[in-house]
Amino acid sequence: MYPKQLFYKVLDLVDDDIANHFRSIPEEQFKDEEKFPIWDMRDPLIMQMTRDLKKMAYNTFLTGHFTDMYFNRARQILKADNASPKVLMQVFPRKDGILCGINEVNKILRDVKPHLKIKSLKEGDPIKENETVLTIEGNFCDFVHLETVYLGILARMSSIATNMNGI
Repeated sequence: MYPKQLFYKVLDLVDDDIANHFRSIPEEQFKDEEKFPIWDMRDPLIMQMTRDLKKMAYNTFLTGHFTDMYFNRARQILKADNASPKVLMQVFPRKDGILCGINEVNKILRDVKPHLKIKSLKEGDPIKENETVLTIEGNFCDFVHLETVYLGILARMSSIATNMNGI
């Protein structure tokens, strides 16, 4: 698959100037990596596109776009009833490993609701099966829409760290 095919999927999501810049590049140029400007990360258009995509992705998952539907539905029902129970959520691994991604998870949770009470182990800590690695205390509706995102971050990054530790 050529890089241009990949970019067609994201061009509608970025600034029009950036999208038009990439659409104007002849197909032949995409086949030769040395001629293709995307590989030069110093290109101002590439830098802007990267910033736009990161911001868009971050804002998209903060709104619950990537959340399992049952969490979004539960949140909608509670909000419709003007209810948001205070809960203490504990996050734990299914197997032993190395904790990674906790800094990103803490940042996401604090960006959404700074008043949440968050406690966690430290990045790089060895973890045991069923050991609590993160607790979040606050109103359920304030953070339930992020559950899929933060579990995914922790699972993927901890898996990589654990595998690398075994080498």
